[in-house]
Amino acid sequence: MFCSCKINNVYFLIRCLFISLFFLLKTSLPIYAVDNFYEEFAGDWSLPSEWNIFPNFGIIDFTEEYITLSSKDNHNYPYIYSNLIFHSNEKFTTELSVKFNSANYNYGAGLSLSDSLPSFPTTNHPGPNHSIITIWPLDSSSFIVASSICPNNNPTCTDDFTYIHTFENEDFYNWQIIKIVYENNQYRIFINDSEEFTSATTPRVAKYIWMGNPIKTVTNVIWPNFSIDYIHIDPISNSPIVFLPGFLGSFNL
Repeated sequence: MFCSCKINNVYFLIRCLFISLFFLLKTSLPIYAVDNFYEEFAGDWSLPSEWNIFPNFGIIDFTEEYITLSSKDNHNYPYIYSNLIFHSNEKFTTELSVKFNSANYNYGAGLSLSDSLPSFPTTNHPGPNHSIITIWPLDSSSFIVASSICPNNNPTCTDDFTYIHTFENEDFYNWQIIKIVYENNQYRIFINDSEEFTSATTPRVAKYIWMGNPIKTVTNVIWPNFSIDYIHIDPISNSPIVFLPGFLGSFNL
């Protein structure tokens, strides 16, 4: 009887230790505020409460599969930006699919991940302070993925943007999948599953996604027509696997 009680007490102490260790580790881990963010643009907004939408005398058109932005005059374009969907110290993966549908334009509109939003309305063109990673027209028949953060192999660059990939010819009109991974204070860019860029370390952390262009031009311009199939954002978990001595199992915090 004495031995049985002693054994039970030992198991009780081990269970208390297990529970205490669980809560200690759980509360000491960083908290990531964003859940999965899946905007499908399938006929309408999947997450209407997450977007701030300014048609701005432009055209926002949905099909059953994607959204298309365009202009109906020579001065204005739709401008859309998200609520705060990224948070400081968060690690995340963003994947999106885009294509341009018209060439021979002479003014830009596109999509950016940013830590600062362009003002609206404005007569100033968005710049590198409004874009960390951007998808934007390069000339009248091509578009680029670019970063305002210097590349890892040239951390002291002085260019406003580093061009990562240029889409032209047939690629210009085809869907392109761009994935952006942020962790360890760096951005990595994948184009159609091929890694093409690693940034230098940076304190700039994306907070928003914006698309279109908030500017009202003074002169007549020709705007591009571009489409977005989806935007998927997933936090990257760094929860450790904890093994306790004497237990034949593990759990993921």
